[in-house]
Amino acid sequence: EPGEPHLTEVKRGRPYLQDSARNAYRSIYPTGHGNIPWVEVEDNVAAPMGRRVSSKTIRRAVSEMQDNLDKK
Repeated sequence: EPGEPHLTEVKRGRPYLQDSARNAYRSIYPTGHGNIPWVEVEDNVAAPMGRRVSSKTIRRAVSEMQDNLDKK
């Protein structure tokens, strides 16, 4: 109705990083990272993302990606 404020979506809280982490990981390690230590994976994934993410976040993203492949 006229006079009512329009609601706009405002993002609050912490950003969801798993999608970006998954995309960066896939582009760097399309077949997985093998024996490369997670600390090094973090460094390599941080570069294209423009920010650091924890190995825990990357592991969740990769695990989710693997779960989706297993469902197919």
